[in-house]
Amino acid sequence: MYVSIIGLGGVGLNFAVSLADKGYNVFGIDIDRKKVEAINRGKSPFYEPSLEEKLISAMEKGLLKSTTSYEEAIPKSKFIFVTVGTPFVQNTLDMSYVKRAVSAIGKTMDTGKFQTVAVRSTLLPWVSETLLKPILERETGTLCGEDFGLCYNPEFLARGKAIEDITHPDFVIIGEANNSGGELKKFYEDFLGSTPIIRAPAKDVELLKLVSNAYLATKISFANSVGETCDRAGVDANEIFSVLGMDKRISSKFLKKGMSYGGPCFPRDLSALIAFVREIGCNPHLFEATEKINNEHTAFIAEQVGKKIGGIKNKHIVVLGLAYKPEIDDVTNSASIKLVQELNAQGAKISVYDPKAMEEARKILGDTVEYLVNPPRGDLSYDCCIIATPWKEFEKIQFSGTLINPWR
Repeated sequence: MYVSIIGLGGVGLNFAVSLADKGYNVFGIDIDRKKVEAINRGKSPFYEPSLEEKLISAMEKGLLKSTTSYEEAIPKSKFIFVTVGTPFVQNTLDMSYVKRAVSAIGKTMDTGKFQTVAVRSTLLPWVSETLLKPILERETGTLCGEDFGLCYNPEFLARGKAIEDITHPDFVIIGEANNSGGELKKFYEDFLGSTPIIRAPAKDVELLKLVSNAYLATKISFANSVGETCDRAGVDANEIFSVLGMDKRISSKFLKKGMSYGGPCFPRDLSALIAFVREIGCNPHLFEATEKINNEHTAFIAEQVGKKIGGIKNKHIVVLGLAYKPEIDDVTNSASIKLVQELNAQGAKISVYDPKAMEEARKILGDTVEYLVNPPRGDLSYDCCIIATPWKEFEKIQFSGTLINPWR
């Protein structure tokens, strides 16, 4: 069985490598020729735990080939997954990359056999049925449900443990157009074994994905709001969260004070949901509050730093961690970067360190900060050290000055 994956970013390449690791023959398609060439040399374009090791193994076994050619890959593939970006642009999700990918798929499909197109990129409700299905039917001259399948099959992975989430998910959900998800269900039964698989209308699943990320974002903003209240009241927030997390109705996941949420998904999906809710005439107050709390939390952290070290101006501050979360090199919407920029604006001298994300951060921060080769170890020349991203290697850091850990 051949499988094609369109778009070799954080979702697509991790999925491709996970499938190859299980013995599937995988084509990875991307328009970035340099990225394709690097992957074919066994070099991942980004950091993810165990990804490059599994990529090299897949290449050695001949189970993964990257290409820029739809013509080479699509006719051979029984399943075609779309994992291209859908950025938030002009108050909506930009569907242009998905449309181009689906159109190219339709032009190269083998109409003599039943193939299933499964979109894993984040979509707005009704996009599969009203936008993507007509494209495929027009390009192939065939009918969805009779001659090919079209499904919305969102991922629920977390960067930093993406491969684990792909190979051991809590569930798989298939949003199907024209009841055409049967073959994809069989595929996941083969790939994942006894994992629960849910089939539902595509429009339901499209909204579910946005709501899922909005809920997690809300939980983070709730935790940070409680954390701010506890800090001002002199109460240990983590004691409160440790008990709350024992309540099965609440659970401990995402219930921890710290920095604002970031990354490519939560901010985008929450903004998309707010816009969609407004468009259909509903009130997005709760989601807007989540977004507002998150946006204002960095200023609160900076305020707390200033209180502990007697102001920000002319102070020399070390910020540890620049990625939006540990175990990755992605700085998209990183709260750590925003904190650095806030402290810089208040006149501090900033030094930074991250185990993996230094080069990505340099693209944003430029020469406004000092880049450390190693984290400080007992250095008295800094006024304070902030653990902005909770990498494990920072847990036992020795620092003789003021150490600020928003996560505790």
